[in-house]
Amino acid sequence: MREQAVIPKTTDGVVLRVRDVGRANLLLVVLTREYGVVEAFANGAKNAKSKLVAVSQPLSYSRFIFNRRGEKHTVSSGEIIHSFFAVREDIAKLALSFYMAELMQTLAPKHGRADDDLRLMLNALHLLEKGLRDNELIKLVFEMRLLAQSGFMPDLVCCTGCRRYEDEVMYFYPRSGEIRCGNCRAHTLPQPEIPLFMGALTAMRHVIYTDFEKIFDFKLSGPSLEQARKACEAFVLEQTDKTYSSLDFYRSSAYSETGPAEQDEST
Repeated sequence: MREQAVIPKTTDGVVLRVRDVGRANLLLVVLTREYGVVEAFANGAKNAKSKLVAVSQPLSYSRFIFNRRGEKHTVSSGEIIHSFFAVREDIAKLALSFYMAELMQTLAPKHGRADDDLRLMLNALHLLEKGLRDNELIKLVFEMRLLAQSGFMPDLVCCTGCRRYEDEVMYFYPRSGEIRCGNCRAHTLPQPEIPLFMGALTAMRHVIYTDFEKIFDFKLSGPSLEQARKACEAFVLEQTDKTYSSLDFYRSSAYSETGPAEQDEST
């Protein structure tokens, strides 16, 4: 039988997950720009003297050279671009980063380009590392934008019953991804719903409908931030139909509600 040729691949990527394989090797789950989510063996990476130690750390962003033989990938070499080391020094930020990585493993393509997914992951990690946004705001932006660009776009333009654009309170339905005004809500079959003030709804609209460069360019605090947080998290759980151990880890963190100084509520 003819032996399969080894095909080298060079790409940038973020390590989403690391698993032990035997005494010396690691299996890396990497979000790459050109090839989506790739699993690759880093042979000998548990050896402290290995050249693969730095690029095999969870959340590290590196330029990898993969060798592919059939469906199997191995890491030939790599060069660290950014380690996001500061994220690891804060338990809440680390927990949130692991949740984002787990969600990315669920939704990012396994084959084909993932430019926007990698860009979203890097932007979120950067803001976390620098403390430039509240943790919960980063989380809800990441959740909604990733779902939207993965094909789970909610309909937040207007009430799906009467087409009303705004009301004092609008009601979000995470199962269908729709919103309804107070009048139409009365004629909706009972199902999980989350009330949204206009500040929360405007923020969610901004995240999914604006240009990528502007998705984090707003401020939200108080009840509206809490409403948007609940709505986005519920939408993730409904649409992906799974639970996330990393989300439980984040929620159980004693510091999960801390972040930068309180921000004004506006968009």
